[in-house]
Amino acid sequence: MRTTLLDDASRWPAISKLPDYMPEDTARLEDWVRYYWDCGLTVVPLKADRTPVARWAHYRDDSQAYDVDCTRWLKYRDFEKCNGIGVLTEFSRCVCTDVDLPFDEALEHLAWNFKIGLSATDMGGSVVKTRSGRLHAWFGVDDVSALRSLSLGDVSELGVEHVEFKAYGSCVPLPPSISAPGRYDWVVPPLPFAPATYNVFPSLPKWMSWAVEAASK
Repeated sequence: MRTTLLDDASRWPAISKLPDYMPEDTARLEDWVRYYWDCGLTVVPLKADRTPVARWAHYRDDSQAYDVDCTRWLKYRDFEKCNGIGVLTEFSRCVCTDVDLPFDEALEHLAWNFKIGLSATDMGGSVVKTRSGRLHAWFGVDDVSALRSLSLGDVSELGVEHVEFKAYGSCVPLPPSISAPGRYDWVVPPLPFAPATYNVFPSLPKWMSWAVEAASK
């Protein structure tokens, strides 16, 4: 088992090659967990309400606590008993742009506001269709702790509606998590874009500069 917390920098060189596979849609949640671990992501089991089964803020001060929890979750098959998998962004060097509109409308909304193309691949990130048919776009960053999360209201003040930016302090569901409305699915899956950086998600593109500027204040 390989797990990773960013405050233990010595672990990163061990991830010399990101996985070139993805589990089948029918794979067990535990198989997806191991895949995400191989991607260098810090993931936790989620309850039906999409909240983690356990508190995790103490991982900031105790990097070994996550390994202890993972051992217990695997022993008692907590991932299989739960409804999904959540990624702790601040330990995983990733951020999520969450668009609270139906998927196709979300693509049009981003294209209109940020002058990008209309397809999911035009966003330059890894893209998820959420349980309610909304859109999550994932990007890699070097230091999530320097970026605060931005609520719908925060982004609205910047002149853009229906968009959230999930960074420091966030736990966001990953495929194939399931809840009452449906399941999360990859539309543009994570890939080893830049193995030298040990990040399975591509770097923030220029059109996301608004988020970096606002979240850094």
